[in-house]
Amino acid sequence: MNADGSEYRDLHKDLLPYSDVLSHLKMIEKNDDMHSYCQGANESGRWFFQFLNKEFVRDLATLINRAVSGINESGPVLEVMSGDGRLTEFLRSILSRQIVATDAQDGRHNIAYPKWVVKMDAAEAVERLRPEFIVVSWEPLYSTTIVELVRLGRPIAWIGDPGSCATHSGILDMPHTRMNSQYALGRHDKFGASEFRTDVYVFNCDEEWFQS
Repeated sequence: MNADGSEYRDLHKDLLPYSDVLSHLKMIEKNDDMHSYCQGANESGRWFFQFLNKEFVRDLATLINRAVSGINESGPVLEVMSGDGRLTEFLRSILSRQIVATDAQDGRHNIAYPKWVVKMDAAEAVERLRPEFIVVSWEPLYSTTIVELVRLGRPIAWIGDPGSCATHSGILDMPHTRMNSQYALGRHDKFGASEFRTDVYVFNCDEEWFQS
């Protein structure tokens, strides 16, 4: 909550520029409110793990579009463990393929799921929908699901902070390419000190997808 008693803005109500998002996060951090903000103390009561912004979504969409451009199959892009599906919403208008958001909706977090977020766990979603590209943002700490999905050979973008997501499973010991995104912002980053641990790691990828 702001010093004047008003609620902090919902950074995912609209897709904002990186500079605006970072500035707001610095203010929240300065007020020592980051934990409560990320767990619903904002104007929409939204839970946050990754803080999205225009530049981050644009670069992720570019990578996905390059990955699927040479695939003749018609499978969708699939976001698993999508939470409220906001990343899918922001990607939808700039992807060359349909994108579907799924989540197990197991009640672990107090998340308001839109009706269009399909209630389905990640393994079932991949088996049923046969996607050409998979996106997961902030896989739960004790999950091993994405390790299993990487072994299927489909391209996967794994978004998160290696110290706070499912890295204990050995996910980053598997062959991957790090995006080194200058726009990735996660809840455990230090915004004022410019200490950023969050990034995008891509599995089963082609190096050409990262060419500017």
